[in-house]
Amino acid sequence: MTNNVELTTKRGNTAISRQSMSRPMVKLQKQGYFDNKRVLDYGCGKGFDVETLKSQGFDITGYEPFASDKYLQVPSGRFDIITNNYVLNVIENVEERHNLIKTMKEMSDFVVITVRADKKSIKSTWKKFNDGYLTPKNTFQKIYDEKSLKEEFGDVEILYKDAMGITFIA
Repeated sequence: MTNNVELTTKRGNTAISRQSMSRPMVKLQKQGYFDNKRVLDYGCGKGFDVETLKSQGFDITGYEPFASDKYLQVPSGRFDIITNNYVLNVIENVEERHNLIKTMKEMSDFVVITVRADKKSIKSTWKKFNDGYLTPKNTFQKIYDEKSLKEEFGDVEILYKDAMGITFIA
């Protein structure tokens, strides 16, 4: 369903303050994905994962156009791996989601994306909009399952899934 209203969601409002690294980044680090690699966390939120991994000696750059003034510099060059955690699910436009993946793939041959999958988080105050929901905080959330993920992005390789999200290679 598409609404004919001008929509300006506040994507930066979806970034959370962390006291520990995000689940996707912990799993990728433990599996050695960042070892001796140039890493970009595209959509790094407030930057906790980036700062933590930097302090551990990893070569990681963060980029965040909505939630942090610290990571506004558009990254340049090629990266060995790009992570994109819980970003696609806050983009209300399917074409924009696909364009973001295309942009990341132009910067790296290995793009790892995590999308939100916690259907239990959907609240009665959320309003259906396009293929997701508008929240009272004026943010958009799309909650994926394996079927909707493959319908939207094709036959992707799923690295792992848990109650919070699905991590796949784009």
